[in-house]
Amino acid sequence: FSLNCVLQQRSPSLNKRDMRSLFALFAAYLAGQCSAAPVIYSESDAKRYLQYARASFCTKPSLERWDCGDMCDDTTPLQGSLRFFSDNATQMQGYVVRTSGSECLAAFRGSVAATNYVDDFMAVLQLWPEDQASWCP
Repeated sequence: FSLNCVLQQRSPSLNKRDMRSLFALFAAYLAGQCSAAPVIYSESDAKRYLQYARASFCTKPSLERWDCGDMCDDTTPLQGSLRFFSDNATQMQGYVVRTSGSECLAAFRGSVAATNYVDDFMAVLQLWPEDQASWCP
């Protein structure tokens, strides 16, 4: 799907946290998480990916239990497939998970501190690993 479709379809009532989640979704898109082949836009898929992105703001214990509110209730990762990562110095966090549909999904929490915004501008895009075994649970 196209991020442009998600942004055009978003509700005007999206709050700051939802916008951060959309940024996390965009980061996953840039990282090669989304298919390069043309795909028909699906509102239900867009909402599901948004919930995975929102979950990136949850704490590690909540994510490990997959118990962090409606965003976890609305998604179905394979049990035990979550790999949480974080860096206290940069306040970066995210996770990789295999979904019940056998997709590998990476979600990164949006910027929460001034240093995150600096890091965002200094980030360099790299090709996503072709070998899914190296990063996908």
